[in-house]
Amino acid sequence: MKKHAYFIGIDNGGSAIKAAVFDENGRELSVSQIQIPMDHPNPGWTERDPLSVWRGNCQVIRDAIGKAQICSQDIKGVSVCGYGGGLGLLDNANTPIAPFIVSTDTRASQLLGEYSESGINSSLYQMTLQNLWAGQQAMLLPWLKKHRPDLLKQACHMVSIKDYIRYCLTGMLATDYTDASCTNLFNIRDKQFDPEIFGLLDIREYFHLACVPILQSFETAGFVTSEAAIQCGLAEGIPVAAGLYDVDSCCLASGILDSSCLCLITGTWSINEYLTNDLEECIGKNGNTIAFLPDYYIIEESSPTSASNFDWYANHFLSRMYPGLERHELYDYCSKAILESGLKQTDILFMPYLYASNSVPDAKGAFFNLDSSHTPADILLAIYEGILFSSCCHIEKLTGTIHPQKQIRLSGGITNSPVWTQILADILQLPIQVMEGKERGALGAAICASVACDYYSDFHSAVKKMCHLSRTYIPDSSKAAFYKEKYKRFKKAIQALEFFYK
Repeated sequence: MKKHAYFIGIDNGGSAIKAAVFDENGRELSVSQIQIPMDHPNPGWTERDPLSVWRGNCQVIRDAIGKAQICSQDIKGVSVCGYGGGLGLLDNANTPIAPFIVSTDTRASQLLGEYSESGINSSLYQMTLQNLWAGQQAMLLPWLKKHRPDLLKQACHMVSIKDYIRYCLTGMLATDYTDASCTNLFNIRDKQFDPEIFGLLDIREYFHLACVPILQSFETAGFVTSEAAIQCGLAEGIPVAAGLYDVDSCCLASGILDSSCLCLITGTWSINEYLTNDLEECIGKNGNTIAFLPDYYIIEESSPTSASNFDWYANHFLSRMYPGLERHELYDYCSKAILESGLKQTDILFMPYLYASNSVPDAKGAFFNLDSSHTPADILLAIYEGILFSSCCHIEKLTGTIHPQKQIRLSGGITNSPVWTQILADILQLPIQVMEGKERGALGAAICASVACDYYSDFHSAVKKMCHLSRTYIPDSSKAAFYKEKYKRFKKAIQALEFFYK
């Protein structure tokens, strides 16, 4: 009998750290996850202790191996993905000198406004093809220069979260093209960090912070050290792939290797993206990065207008209404409640802007058209719809229409709800493909590991074996007219918010 090969993918997300074990066919053997508390020392600040994050990674790796009941010697490769943006600073011994800033941090918002008004943002776009956002390295470094120059004087390297974890595993400091191009300090045409960009942001003296090797996601970036092996339960010497930005990881794990598919990820953030090998196609789009596939780019539209808004409702209302239900039971209850209501067509509109808006600057969440006849199930359905309508706004910006001539592959939290996924198919009036397995980010990292250790020759070979379609949701044509009209009203509600927040 042929012996299985195993790969570990580690996903350092904004809310949780996960490790999953996969076999050579992409079968998910085990998953372990942990949440590391977020610190909020000031309004808008989001930070984590880097050593706690590393210990959390060690714990989930050990637990995942134990749950899979495999020998660590049979693990052929390991890799990491993580959220883009945020900032970690290391000293000359590669030791963290401060808490790591998480990508949801908004301390640089005022500076962001200044850069937009002064034209720095538009000048930067010519080189990076990205618009600035507050949690990026390109905003956080200028903010630190202004408010914490003492930290920058101590710093020798800046790292993303996944690069720090890989360094802890291997003792080798590097980054990859997907993460580097997410910083807004990276010239997307020249494919390198650009001192001219640092100069434009008045941080040229800190260009050295970015001077580390830049690798392809599938390249080997070191091997598990003896020290890391003891802490994580891995075998010493296992190759560790460079890994990738979690947006890329989910795209790769969805089996997307060309421009024919639109990748939607509905987790904490609403992430909507597709691949292109034409850099000219990126011009004018909000966010463009170098992709995991050589000579390709990812065009992305994203915002925190997704399932985090549902979590707010679940945490503050549903969990108090039904205190005896576990979290997974609460999700099942929601699906059941909506189905029992007959998916009643109402005119309630929910604007999922509890954490940020993807339309009107500074806009907050809101309900429109509530009246005394509406039930909790009606409100729940409106929240589901509002989150999906917000995703449609991103799709429209990406493709010019909410009915793009592309296959649509969906991953993220809402795929656990057939009801919610079907609603998206009904709104878009397009089939929605859902892939097998739940841990897209971890699988994408594991695919990188499988190529880095030469088990598979390239991404195409790995994807063919490790990515599998689970189900396709077919749109209900009888819902087309209703959702077409309701989406129009959703956009009218955006206009109302523009007036309100003028």
